[in-house]
Amino acid sequence: MAPPQAPALLYPDRSAASPLPTKPRRSSVQVVLLFIGVLLVSVAAIFFLTVAWIVAGLGFRFVVVALLTVAALVVAARMRRSRLTSTAEGIGSFAVVLVLLDVWGMRQNNLFGLAAGDGALYWGVALIVCATLFLGWHNRSKLRVGSIAGFVVAVPGVGLFAAGLLQGQNTLTRVFVGFLGAAIAALLHRATLSRPADGRRSPAFDRFPERILLLALGALALVTAAAVAVFVESDSLIAPVWSLGAVALVATAHAVLVLSAPRSALIVESVDVAQPARPMGEYRAFAYLAASLAAFAAAGIAPVVAGRSDSLPFSLTVPLLVATALAVALELFARHLAASSAARMAGLVAALSAGTVAAIPLLLTAGYAAWPLIQAIASGLRGHEVVLDLANADNVWAVLALVGVGATLLIGWALGGLLRARRQIVTALALAVVILAVPLSPSIGVIVALYLLLGAGALISLLLARSPEPTSVPPTVNDAGRFSLGFLAPATIVFLVVGETLGYVISWAHPTTWWFGTVSLIVALWFARLLVTHRAASPALTSPALASASHAHARGALLAAAIVITLVGVGHVPLALAPEQQWFEAINLANVTAAIALATALLHLFVAAAALRPTALSLLDRRWAFFTLLVPSVVVFVLPIRMWSLAAGESLLQPEPLGSILRASILVAASASWVFLRANHGGLHLERAIAAIALAPAVYLLTREVLFITAAVTSVFILAAPAVALVVCSLALLRGTNRRGGATLSGGAGRVTSGTVAIGATGTLNVDSTARRDRIALEIGAAIVLVPAVFAAVGTADKLGTAGTFRSLGWLVIVFAGIVALIMAIAPDGLFGSRSNRRHFGWLALLLGTAGLWLGLDQAGIVALEPYVLPVAGMVLTTAALIRRYGTTDRLSEPSPVAGVLTFAALLIALVPLAVSSESGSLVRPLVLALVSVTLMIGAALVRWAPPSSTYLAAAGLAGAIALVVTAFAQTQRLAGAPGAPDGRLELWLVLPTMAASMTAVLLVRQTDAQTTALRRGTGIALVLVWASVLTWVELTVVSAPADAGLSTPRAVLLVLALSAVHVIALAQPRAPLGAITAWIVLGLAGLAAITVTSSGKVDPFELVTVPVALALIGSGWLRLHGDPRARSWPWFGPGLSLLLVPSLLLDFTYNDLWRIVSLGIAAIIVLVIGSSRRLQAPFVIGAVVLLIHGVAQLWPWIALAYSVIPWFLWLGGGGILLIVLAARYEQRIANLKSVALRISALR
Repeated sequence: MAPPQAPALLYPDRSAASPLPTKPRRSSVQVVLLFIGVLLVSVAAIFFLTVAWIVAGLGFRFVVVALLTVAALVVAARMRRSRLTSTAEGIGSFAVVLVLLDVWGMRQNNLFGLAAGDGALYWGVALIVCATLFLGWHNRSKLRVGSIAGFVVAVPGVGLFAAGLLQGQNTLTRVFVGFLGAAIAALLHRATLSRPADGRRSPAFDRFPERILLLALGALALVTAAAVAVFVESDSLIAPVWSLGAVALVATAHAVLVLSAPRSALIVESVDVAQPARPMGEYRAFAYLAASLAAFAAAGIAPVVAGRSDSLPFSLTVPLLVATALAVALELFARHLAASSAARMAGLVAALSAGTVAAIPLLLTAGYAAWPLIQAIASGLRGHEVVLDLANADNVWAVLALVGVGATLLIGWALGGLLRARRQIVTALALAVVILAVPLSPSIGVIVALYLLLGAGALISLLLARSPEPTSVPPTVNDAGRFSLGFLAPATIVFLVVGETLGYVISWAHPTTWWFGTVSLIVALWFARLLVTHRAASPALTSPALASASHAHARGALLAAAIVITLVGVGHVPLALAPEQQWFEAINLANVTAAIALATALLHLFVAAAALRPTALSLLDRRWAFFTLLVPSVVVFVLPIRMWSLAAGESLLQPEPLGSILRASILVAASASWVFLRANHGGLHLERAIAAIALAPAVYLLTREVLFITAAVTSVFILAAPAVALVVCSLALLRGTNRRGGATLSGGAGRVTSGTVAIGATGTLNVDSTARRDRIALEIGAAIVLVPAVFAAVGTADKLGTAGTFRSLGWLVIVFAGIVALIMAIAPDGLFGSRSNRRHFGWLALLLGTAGLWLGLDQAGIVALEPYVLPVAGMVLTTAALIRRYGTTDRLSEPSPVAGVLTFAALLIALVPLAVSSESGSLVRPLVLALVSVTLMIGAALVRWAPPSSTYLAAAGLAGAIALVVTAFAQTQRLAGAPGAPDGRLELWLVLPTMAASMTAVLLVRQTDAQTTALRRGTGIALVLVWASVLTWVELTVVSAPADAGLSTPRAVLLVLALSAVHVIALAQPRAPLGAITAWIVLGLAGLAAITVTSSGKVDPFELVTVPVALALIGSGWLRLHGDPRARSWPWFGPGLSLLLVPSLLLDFTYNDLWRIVSLGIAAIIVLVIGSSRRLQAPFVIGAVVLLIHGVAQLWPWIALAYSVIPWFLWLGGGGILLIVLAARYEQRIANLKSVALRISALR
């Protein structure tokens, strides 16, 4: 019985008389300063006493520390009386450290012969005395640090004292006794609770920190003692009983002591300050931990004893049964005998812990019990017969132990009234015992037969007890007396699944039993579909449609499983017919692949034809069957059986090529049935789409097999893929133009439904949506066949030898592909007048036709580039003119977008390839291209822009600009690639086109066409930025080259200066094509150039390129501040000043030249003076910081010399004292800092 719950300790309500004063709030910064100061002083004292031998002897240092200890104790108490609480607590913490140092010094100096005794006993007595001293000091001074230190050191003191008393025992035993003693001392946590005044004693406040520390130390001691107890006297069988038993008793004492404590208490800090009551959740958590540890220790006795004994039956039975019995007993205590909710929860936690301990021997026992079953399953998976003796006595003991666990749970839960709620657990355990007992039989045949009989019996029982299918006619027979399984239904289902599965797997262990298991499992899966009915399991089900769909999916999954088992059995038939051969031989693999391919093709045909008999298979059944067959079908039909090399005299069960033709024909029939059979048009759209995609590859496979049997020439094989794609796309065109009741146009806006597609803007064309989806899928399949052939034609265009035939007909394959693309472009409403997106395939047809033409020209030996590009450009430009003249767009009021795009494409085709090829050869071609490009670009900017012509002018100008960029870049690469360093011609090819582009940008901006204002402004800015980027890229490439002829530094500096100047000019004249965007991007290019040349070491000193960028930033900032009086100086002067000063400042930490040191100091002073005189915050702060760091860096050798004279721990002590003083005067120092910060923040 749990002890009675003590009442909660609560003071009477005094709110009516006078409210309780609140605690004074302390600054977190002040607390941190005190903490760091005390820590530094403590470290200094420790090193002074222990390490600093050069100062004085150990005795002198011990006397000094002892005097400091007395002084710290007295000063802390006096400051506490002066209400300097924070400082007093900090000095008190330092006093605690000094007391512990005194204890160490007494033994180190061998005072009174203390060094001769046992160390553990000495420290145990010393810590107990220190705990008494600290608690007495706390009682006199009211310092909280004394209470915390006293309670904390008492726990290890008692533990060390207990370990010191057993000096004659071995080390492990002493360690165990020490931690057990510490756990016993942690029972002091009860003394940390608050108590009211009773007339004899003053009220005690709640010591929450002390209690948390004691609970943590107690938990650590208990856990460590329990861990060490396992190894105490490892050669004794009785040692775990008393060691773990002692841990369990102490843990139980902790739990009882906590559970008998009050649940809440009033926290009283002092006589004047109080806080409201708080629930002690941490106390209950420790009680649960102690109860759990007690259960772990008690339940762990038997496993530890079993580990030290040599009896395997004992290890398999006793630990599991003892832990199970203990868990059941603890649960009975918690549910029926515990008086409070906390005690009940502690009992349940202990029961759970005992159950956790039982899980470890349960794994061992279950492993031994399941070992015969594992052997049988492994033999079935390997395909070898198991040995006769699967089980021995140990396996039997394991099964009996599981029976004992079931009996214990049955009796305990029956006594506790929990059997009805947990009967499924007992049933599951009984089910596991029966399943594990079957492999104890003597032979493999008996094991398979028993498992199959278990599964068959479960299936028959479920069929007899199943619910009938719901119908609209009410039943005429009352089924009140019908056979029912009740709560055994889940176990019966598990019997069915496990029995059939294990019977099937183990049946593969012998050549004569595998087909029994296969047939039995297939039959069971088929009849198991009858168990899945539409009747809901609960009348509360609110969605009958959802229930029906879930049951339909379950039936489909069972059908899919039956299909998988069927394919496995079919694939094993060739292996069973040739048992003397290895399965991995080529003949066996070919036979297995062919058998599975034939089976999958037939099953696909059956599933597709099942649409003619909807009652045979439902839609979901067919969906499950289709996707189950999909992956095996892809795998077996992709494998090239014909290419496998067979030994002489070996023949396939399905002779080639007739077997391949038969399988491919069945697959083509199945795919065609899915697509063209009208019964399949009502649903299963995804399945029909996949079948339509597979039709073209299947026809191609069949065509290849027929060509193989007819011994066709190689050219016919090459054209087989495009021919199949052409035929399938033609069928897709016929299927996609299938209309509902013929083509009927309705005038007006015409409502478009899901079954129609829109045509034009004046009517609709009734086209079957199913046919439209089928056409898309058929075309995807055709693309799968055609695309590899096209890539092969392109990839082998320049190869000779065996690919010579393919090379000669490759252009014809590409032309066939263009015809296929043209067929795909034809929509139900035609080609040229179509509004469908299909019309865009016409561009692909044009591209493929052009590619075929070029490939033919290449094979004809034509080398000149102009015959390739100029005729095509002329044809595209002619097409653009025709569209402009005869298109649907009103050419007098608006341009044709298509004609504009074609004009742009034609000019690109004519100019860009020639510009790329101008890198080599005569200079006449690049000069002519440059003149033509400049003429197009400037001419497009000079001509007046109007809506009918703006698109064409934009196309001409853009094409000219692109061609000029490519031409100039090609010529600069020619000059850069020549031997030696490039001369001034490089800048001519860069500067002159840049000037032309800038002129074009200015002319574009000055146009007056309102509709293209944004386009022209953007184009002008883009022209300037593109040429700035090209100029930067080329110059950086030349500068970074090894051969520079002494021109790298001038080129880099001039480039950065020019870009920086453009930045300032663009901000000073903010009009397109200049402005903010151009300015900042150009400055980014300048920064990139500066970083590149600096990192590569081409410019020395680096200030030659960093200073111009910094001055540009400062100049742009000055313009901003001059134009906006509200602007602050940091965002506009900060980056520039940082770039001006910081890179040079960083060299102060390495090596710095004298000129740079002087220049940096002068520049920092100038910036500081300007910031102060102009009242600018950024120059003032940056100049001051740089000047300060610069000065410290130059004076650092003398500072380091002064530091090395004084011992480092004295610096720590002085710093700690300084921090303590600052903490005591914290508010005044903060006011001074705020005054300085306000003066600086007042600057602009």
